Amino acid sequence: MAQFTAALAAKDQDYARLLDSLTRVGDRLTETQEGREALSAYVAGDPGSYAKTKIVLRKIIEAEKGLRQRKAAAQAKQDAIARASQLRDFAAFTLDGRDRGTETTEEVIAAYQQVVAVDPSNHWDWVELARLYQDSGQQNLALGAANSALQTARDDRDREVAHNELGNILLDSDRATARGHYKDNLIIAERLSRSDPENVDLLLDLAISYRQYGDVFQWEDQNESLRWYNKSREVRELVLHKFPNNIRYKGDVSAIYSIIGSHLLIHNLEGEREWLQKSLDILNELQKTAPIG
Repeated sequence: MAQFTAALAAKDQDYARLLDSLTRVGDRLTETQEGREALSAYVAGDPGSYAKTKIVLRKIIEAEKGLRQRKAAAQAKQDAIARASQLRDFAAFTLDGRDRGTETTEEVIAAYQQVVAVDPSNHWDWVELARLYQDSGQQNLALGAANSALQTARDDRDREVAHNELGNILLDSDRATARGHYKDNLIIAERLSRSDPENVDLLLDLAISYRQYGDVFQWEDQNESLRWYNKSREVRELVLHKFPNNIRYKGDVSAIYSIIGSHLLIHNLEGEREWLQKSLDILNELQKTAPIG
């Protein structure tokens, strides 16, 4: 009797499990119009409805599988972004530590390498890594990181920075290619400045781009180099005219005067004394208004 009762109980459990499964099948089928139609035909006992319902059910199950996979991928991406953010904060902290003399460049490089290993899509991570590699004399790695910065650039501002980094890296080893990157940087800087002519930061970026482009011609065409230095000077003077009491902008003007004077002096061109004196006059003025030391 006990065996018979146990057997009945087992059958009841099997039936209960089967019923649960069929209930879930019904729930899945009712999630789509195609499933509801297949279920109605199956319940009505239409010929061939079993095979059709089976096909529909398989499609629904595969769709659910794809949805789970997409959700898992999205969650993994979110986890990676969160992890990269944590590592990025740590890398920035080590970079500050290097500026304070408590971290080596190699230690900061290792920190940023961890960041890009988890999230290689952030433009500024590659910019920092390119600069660090260059600081440590690893030119090939610096070039690779700068190219990654260009590939991950999201807008003109990012592309401007990436071309500038590539120009800096290649200036001593491949001047022609460096010139191309500086030119691309300059084109973007001019476009950004034209789009917002009152933006002082964009004007100063443009001034730097003019000066860097002038550097490329320093030993090839002295007059061409001087032309770009003067374009940089004009922009800096324009900014200072807008903000005549700004110490930083006075310093920028003094710097370009000094660059022009030094350029004329090195290449035995006339007028070097005038520009060097103008630079010195501004520095003396700054020393009086904001003494150093």
